[in-house]
Amino acid sequence: MSKQNPDHYKTALIEVWDYIHENDLCYFKGNILKYVIRAGRKSGETELDDLLKAKTYLEKLIALKSNVTSEKRDRVQEMYDAACGDALSCDPSFTNPFDR
Repeated sequence: MSKQNPDHYKTALIEVWDYIHENDLCYFKGNILKYVIRAGRKSGETELDDLLKAKTYLEKLIALKSNVTSEKRDRVQEMYDAACGDALSCDPSFTNPFDR
């Protein structure tokens, strides 16, 4: 093990960076894979820490693929709320299209 080639990125069959390269994965997919594979294996990092990192990259990739960032979605929701006000929220049959 070395700082440049740590054991927590190695699996029995192939190293993570080799898999990422051979499969031409983008930056986000590569990081998702990296953090999932090393989850719970890096000293000083919990499995949950790495899974949450992977989740962050996955959420960003989904936002990019959806062509809607969370900031844009939040701003649209604010404008929707301002336009509709509280009147619609009192109607139990009303469904907010931004609630998922």
